[in-house]
Amino acid sequence: MLSDYFILTFEQIPSGTAQMKRYDGRSGHFFKSARLQQTENIYMSALAQYRPEEPSELPIALSIEFRYSAKTKKLRGTWKTSRPDVDNVAKLLIDCMTKSGFWLDDSQIVRLTLEKNYSDKELAEIVVTWREVE
Repeated sequence: MLSDYFILTFEQIPSGTAQMKRYDGRSGHFFKSARLQQTENIYMSALAQYRPEEPSELPIALSIEFRYSAKTKKLRGTWKTSRPDVDNVAKLLIDCMTKSGFWLDDSQIVRLTLEKNYSDKELAEIVVTWREVE
């Protein structure tokens, strides 16, 4: 049974979300905004070193904690209740983990825990814990 834990560290968490796809009425296609593409590239690069040798085929329990850098010491260690919405930032990271080969398809995720708070440190972090479940 595979289990893993890692921390992605940034000066600030990339601000692109999966909701930034745009629709071109003339071509009938969706396209990614520049900010969305930039965020996806940052995530894909950061995830590369943690990618397993083979994608999991089992159900997955996934926990993601977004720790935003706090502008003041007063905010450190408190919940972040302002935008972006935690589900929107998580969706892009999960999509990038799927593309990176952590699992075959994100439909394998059967348990998902998300948190969004201010970091105790000056840097921003994304803490990811994932494991196969039976």
